[in-house]
Amino acid sequence: MEVLKNTFKDRKFQMLAVSVDTNWDVVKKFYKEHNLTIPAFLDPGHQLSSLYRVFKYPETFLIDGNGYVVKHTWVERWADPRVMATVETLIQQQE
Repeated sequence: MEVLKNTFKDRKFQMLAVSVDTNWDVVKKFYKEHNLTIPAFLDPGHQLSSLYRVFKYPETFLIDGNGYVVKHTWVERWADPRVMATVETLIQQQE
């Protein structure tokens, strides 16, 4: 995730994580273990996960500039050239 975020950091691209954990301790531990700097938010009441019909974790949504989900997946290798190309194409469509 960090590779993807850093690759597109100067483009029309944002990446964030949403956790259904009820406190920050679990999130902070995970971030520390994986050296993550992506903004994180808590969704302990599952409002956001209900809105997007999340049913297993982790899930990933690529959302365009108009708020539409353009890709929904469960597992990604973020540095994979195919993933990077998909994100590049989506960004170009927004610019």
